[in-house]
Amino acid sequence: MMKRVFSICALSLFLGGAGHPLMVAAEDSLADLQRHVESLRTQQQGSGSAETQRIFGKARAEAESLKKAVDAKQPTPTPLPIPDKTPRTHVRGGEGIPFPKPEEVYFDPHPPISFSSESKMAENIPPPQYTKPPRCESNETKREERSVDDGHKEEMILSDTLYLSEEYVPVDVAEVYGTKVQIYPYGPKSGSGVYVRMRTHAVPCVPYRIRITNRAWYYDRGNNALKYYDKQPGGRGEYSKWMQQKLFLGK
Repeated sequence: MMKRVFSICALSLFLGGAGHPLMVAAEDSLADLQRHVESLRTQQQGSGSAETQRIFGKARAEAESLKKAVDAKQPTPTPLPIPDKTPRTHVRGGEGIPFPKPEEVYFDPHPPISFSSESKMAENIPPPQYTKPPRCESNETKREERSVDDGHKEEMILSDTLYLSEEYVPVDVAEVYGTKVQIYPYGPKSGSGVYVRMRTHAVPCVPYRIRITNRAWYYDRGNNALKYYDKQPGGRGEYSKWMQQKLFLGK
């Protein structure tokens, strides 16, 4: 009886599961003998006879031998090689197109990547050149109306930008040019930033001034850009004492 039980166990291990047709009959016989095996195992386990241990040892040896035989028949999985190139052949297997043969697959090799300390593109791009606009030949002011009704009767300065030479930068800017003005001097002490702003604002000549009020835009050229306009933003403006000395007395 014990040999029959262990033969069924070995057969189950070799066939690999209860789904096999032969295992259906084996399971039926195993179910009938299971109660007798458990009873025999309980009786002989307490006595510890040499015959019981020999039977169990032989069954374990047969099971291990059958397992090794099954493992030997299973093929060893071969790891797929990792390509060092990018495949460029596209396959649409879901639509019935067959997979290509290995000799039909071609690869697009990766170009070698080289790193250099300086980029060739940066070397070929010349540095930007900024030049100072010419000096204005005339002293004039151009006015452009604004169609804005803010409810104020008086004209007020909203923005005031002045481009001028470094020699015309006073100690007190508000006293000479007005409280709203923002100056951008050019010259040996200034950097390239002021020339970038001149190009952005399309400054045609210097000194040049852009004034914005609630009524109009004002574009001042030449000496008109060096006046004081706080008292009358829409008027002719006036020179401060400091500017009169610079322009007419040479001080």
